[in-house]
Parts: sequence; structure tokens; C-alpha cells
Amino acid sequence: MRVPTGTKVVVGSSSGRVDISGEVGPVSVTAESGRVSIESADHVDVRSASGKVTVEHARGNCRIRANSGSVLISSCENADISTASGRIELGGVRGQVKAHCISGRIEISMLEARDVDAETVNGRIKVELPSGTHIHHTEDPADSAPVGTDCVVLTRSVNGQVKVTTR
Repeated sequence: MRVPTGTKVVVGSSSGRVDISGEVGPVSVTAESGRVSIESADHVDVRSASGKVTVEHARGNCRIRANSGSVLISSCENADISTASGRIELGGVRGQVKAHCISGRIEISMLEARDVDAETVNGRIKVELPSGTHIHHTEDPADSAPVGTDCVVLTRSVNGQVKVTTR
């Protein structure tokens, strides 16, 4: 199906691959089973029971809920991602991040100094922020950041290494 640039796209799929290419407006996908791939959208909202979710570029926010499958985002504003099983890889994030999974690693590369909340029960967490960022890294959500802090990075992993760095 072809749609004009900027068109709102709503897709429901019980089985099979969902590919959205080109520049579209807001995207909402509900998929039972199968890979979801989005090239470029204003905002992204995906709910997937099973299958890999890939977003190349979102000009706005990404919200993804997946039961099983990896989530890969190359560029977005704010990200709110959760998966029960599968890795989360976020690159080129300009806004705040919430990334939660039960089993899988979380890798986040921030373009700007913004707050990060990353939690996994079983898997490693890696967060990279821009050089010169004054980070307050904590495992306690009640912990307050000292004056002069650019962002708060809250990480929790029951079984896995946690690494927060600047580049």
C-alpha cells in the first residue's frame, strides 16, 4: 500500500511481517507474531507479542511493548520500551529513556544529557552519554541528584554487569 508522506499509519497483524517504509506520520502497530520494521515516522507506538521490532528514525517519541523479541531503535526523541524477553538497543536518543526487560541486555547511546531509567532482571546494562556530561548514577529511585548534575541515570540489574560511560 502507498500513502502520502506524513500519513498516519495504523496496522493490526495477527501473523506476518509489517514493513513501513518512507516518511510517514504517527505510526501505531499491534502485531501478534512477526517482525515489525519502521523506516521513518513522527511518533511510534508498537505492541508486539512475538518478533523483532526495528525503528530507523522517529522524529518524536517511541513507545514499544514486546513480550518476546528484540527492540532496536536507531534514532528517536523520548523512548519508553519494555520487553519480557529480548535485547533493547537504543541509539541516537535525544530525550529521556525508560527501558525495562526481564531477560535481555540493554544498550543505550544518548545524543544529549537526559535522564535514563534502565532495568533488567537478567542481563547487562550499558549507557553512553556525551562527553563532558555530569552524571548522577544510582540504583535507588529515591536518591536525589547533587547540584550541577546534567542527568540522572537510574540502573538496576539483578544478574548482570552495569556500565555507565561518556564518549
